[in-house]
Amino acid sequence: MAKNENPVKKMRVMRISAGLFAALVVAFWLLILYVEMGYLGPGEGINPLFFVTLLPLAVMLGLLVFIVRRHEKTLKAGMPLKDERSERIDNRAGKYAMTGTVWFLLATGFYQMFMEELGLPDIALRHFIWIVFFLTMGLFVGFKLYFSRKGEA
Repeated sequence: MAKNENPVKKMRVMRISAGLFAALVVAFWLLILYVEMGYLGPGEGINPLFFVTLLPLAVMLGLLVFIVRRHEKTLKAGMPLKDERSERIDNRAGKYAMTGTVWFLLATGFYQMFMEELGLPDIALRHFIWIVFFLTMGLFVGFKLYFSRKGEA
């Protein structure tokens, strides 16, 4: 954090951003529920397994609340949110996670090109979006843990 930034203002912006993100996630899930119920297209009724999608959303929102509260406690204690080492670790983990995601998307593109000729099953778009999301997040968290435990950044 730069020396001229106000930590209280930064925390307020973080709380507002987290609230907006949470509202968008819930609104998106409700929109999908609306479509699945058949009000906006050919709906077949709601499969009870559809409500299993609430679990990853609840985990995401729980992590969001945890991160915001942790940052708030850190700022109240007078400590900086990031130091040079943690910034290097985050940058490196993000770079590796995005590289891994690009390679995965490239491989998936080849899979989609040749799946009909090879008789492979199709991947539904809604499943593909979740796979890419969790792959990217998992790679970032995994690389961040690896680099923070490795001791070099």
